[in-house]
Amino acid sequence: CTLVTPPLERRRDKWLLHCYKGLKRLEEKLEGFSVEGLFQDEAFVTAFVRASRVAVADHQKEKLKALRNAVLNSASSIDLDENRQLMFLGLIDRMTELHLRVLVFLSNPRKPLREMGVGDEGGTGKRSLRPHLLKYCSIPEHDPHDLRMAIADLQSSWLVLDDVYGEKASVAFL
Repeated sequence: CTLVTPPLERRRDKWLLHCYKGLKRLEEKLEGFSVEGLFQDEAFVTAFVRASRVAVADHQKEKLKALRNAVLNSASSIDLDENRQLMFLGLIDRMTELHLRVLVFLSNPRKPLREMGVGDEGGTGKRSLRPHLLKYCSIPEHDPHDLRMAIADLQSSWLVLDDVYGEKASVAFL
């Protein structure tokens, strides 16, 4: 127990501080927003605790960033459907950084393509996205199995629509 406790406490403390800083920034930006008042909202507390459980159990930076964004969106969105929010947190829990990279790529392929030095002709309708997606996700072209599994997961969750390996792919957001 003494071996496990310090790393868990370190993760928890880092997560709480990261969220607190984000919430304080929201408090500065949004009129009438109060961090203290936020923790009186049972729906927010539920979302925060669920996100925190996942965050303490994970080390992947992109996943932690997605969880923090979910917490901050929950805090700043008054009309956010509670069920949809909890479903989204459950999806983040099941995802890996690979899943998140696929979503980032497909949500706006032009941006990662530009970052990779590929012009507009690569993946915006004239050629397949597949080789670029493999490169963006750091997956060898000869072994795309992990990418296929991640895409299948995202499609079964209705987050990715259409044929990812073909010309047309899109991301559906909750």
